[in-house]
Amino acid sequence: MANANHNNIQFDGATTIVTTLTNSSLLTDYVLREFSSKRINKKNSSSSSNKVAVLQLCHGNRCIIIQLIHLDAIPGSLGNLLSDRSIRFLGMDVAQDIARLDRDYGLKCWSTHELLPPAVAFVGGARLLPSTQKIAGFSIEELDQVNIHSDWSANILTNDQIKVATMSAYTCFKMGNMVFG
Repeated sequence: MANANHNNIQFDGATTIVTTLTNSSLLTDYVLREFSSKRINKKNSSSSSNKVAVLQLCHGNRCIIIQLIHLDAIPGSLGNLLSDRSIRFLGMDVAQDIARLDRDYGLKCWSTHELLPPAVAFVGGARLLPSTQKIAGFSIEELDQVNIHSDWSANILTNDQIKVATMSAYTCFKMGNMVFG
């Protein structure tokens, strides 16, 4: 059954991120029309079966968490967006994530950029963690606890999962803007 959940996530006390959680290909199509930027953060979370369970995309103050593992069908708009060479997809361990999207769903992504090395160079290695935590408004330990102990393949994600997925995607988006301009 197709589900959708819309959330307004408060970020850093001043920014509201509109987040859509969905397993509907039709709603995914609709939301992806809003993603017209040339830089989108991409992040995957795995299920216990090691298949990519969710794909998080962020553009500005808009985030979508696509429950790939529960989609009724892979929408053409998602394949088109990911394969658009004019759009940059940023993330941590992005090459591994892209390989898994291809393996699990046949989704190709041609324009990816690993965020960690340029972020370390831009901010400085010793300052990367505090800078990330300042942007995110939460500690990396909190993020890791939710990521490690969560079942991302669950049909209904918890509020903590939605918040962490949103914050993770948004933080990478903000860092990408700092690093790549």
